[in-house]
Amino acid sequence: MKILCAIPCYKTISIQTAHSLITMLKNTQYETEVIFQNGIFIHQNQNNIVDFAVENNFDYVLFVEHDMNFEPETLNKLLADDKDIICANYNFRSEPRQSMVFRFNEKGELENIPQRELPKETFEAGAIPTGLTLIKTSVFSKLKKPYFFYEYDEEGRMKSSQDVYFCRKAQEVGYKIYCNPEVVTGHIGEEIF
Repeated sequence: MKILCAIPCYKTISIQTAHSLITMLKNTQYETEVIFQNGIFIHQNQNNIVDFAVENNFDYVLFVEHDMNFEPETLNKLLADDKDIICANYNFRSEPRQSMVFRFNEKGELENIPQRELPKETFEAGAIPTGLTLIKTSVFSKLKKPYFFYEYDEEGRMKSSQDVYFCRKAQEVGYKIYCNPEVVTGHIGEEIF
């Protein structure tokens, strides 16, 4: 099994992210490669990473954003769930702390899941962030490009992030989106959220 650990970034990554990545890679038995895709547009970096993964026959892409802090067992735990698309839970970088994972409400609209309502085990989500997300490369063969993109309304306000855009595209072709809340993570800001 070949796994591409991919960091879509702009110029630098946090020293805590680098440390987390190194200790995680020391803790896995699988063949891994690390790629840094530098550029000011996160969605374009992610699309370039997918092209590289497909062209080089990787089985999985593990997206790791530049501001994540995570445990050495992260990759092993996500792989053990054996899902096509799965993320680790983490919070927005603000108070009060709120998960970046979404569920569908009774109207079929996406809403963030309050921390106190997060399931304790791996669960199906409505949409997930891709800051610490494992995706089987085969998923992309069923999607049209771009895989990641920002959507805006007619007034120029962002309607959805590149993460939500990807989740919707994957769901449209039959994929389910999952979150493993047992993976210990932190989102690095002025403090770790």
